[in-house]
Amino acid sequence: MSTKLRLPVVSLRGLAICACATVNFGCYKYVPTTLEAVSPGTAVRTVLSADERLELRNTLGLNVTELEGRLIEKTGDRLLLSVRLASGAQVLGNQPLNQRIELAPADIMRLDERKVDGVRTAGLVGAFATVTAFGIAQLFTEGDPGSPDVEPPSPSEQRRRALLRFTVIRW
Repeated sequence: MSTKLRLPVVSLRGLAICACATVNFGCYKYVPTTLEAVSPGTAVRTVLSADERLELRNTLGLNVTELEGRLIEKTGDRLLLSVRLASGAQVLGNQPLNQRIELAPADIMRLDERKVDGVRTAGLVGAFATVTAFGIAQLFTEGDPGSPDVEPPSPSEQRRRALLRFTVIRW
């Protein structure tokens, strides 16, 4: 008796969400740095002092301990960060809403720079390539290895089988 490997039906939306989450969180890491080493345009994370947290809560209504954003400008006595606070309405295209926040160097307890993590990125690319190769192999193979030869199906039957294969994946 021959048993076939039956794979569960996979939701394409679920795979897309998992892939996006992995790419967003898996390929980057924050590395501690100094103010002198960071140039404008760099993605940073700042851990704020207690005084600055209170100031942001009173002025902008933000109750945060750290800010993630992009360094816009830095001078000796201030830093200007562009921080994403929310997304706009779906009707307007979900545009991100950014706030520019000015900080004094004394208000920053720690500064981290966002960098690409080579090991995680290589692992993600390898896993994606493996899954893709497996999916392509499953798509183009039929039957079990060593199964008896059968006469080839008619061209209309081949088209129907190809279409039926794609109906297993649902959105």
